[in-house]
Amino acid sequence: MRVWKQSVLGYIGGMVYVGMELLWRGWSHGSMFVVGGICFLLIGSIETVFPNMPLVIQSIFGGFLVTTMELLSGLFLNVLLDMHVWDYSSLP
Repeated sequence: MRVWKQSVLGYIGGMVYVGMELLWRGWSHGSMFVVGGICFLLIGSIETVFPNMPLVIQSIFGGFLVTTMELLSGLFLNVLLDMHVWDYSSLP
C-alpha cells in the first residue's frame, strides 16, 4: 500500500509541476514531470523525517530541496546528456 501511495503522490506532484510550467511558460519537458514528482515526495517527507522542525524552517528546507533538484536535473540533462531541456543563456 505504501508504494501505491508514494506513486500516486509522485504522479500528483509531477502533474502540478508540469501544469504550473504550462500555465506560466506555455510549455514543459517530460523530465520535469519526474523532477516535480520527486520534489513533491521529498517535501512531503520533511515532517516525517524531522517531526519537530518549525514550519518556517521546513519551508526554507523545502525551497533548498527544490533548488537542489533543479540544479541536479539541469546538470544531468543539459550538461551530461546534452539534451538542452532549457537554456537561459540569452537572459541577463
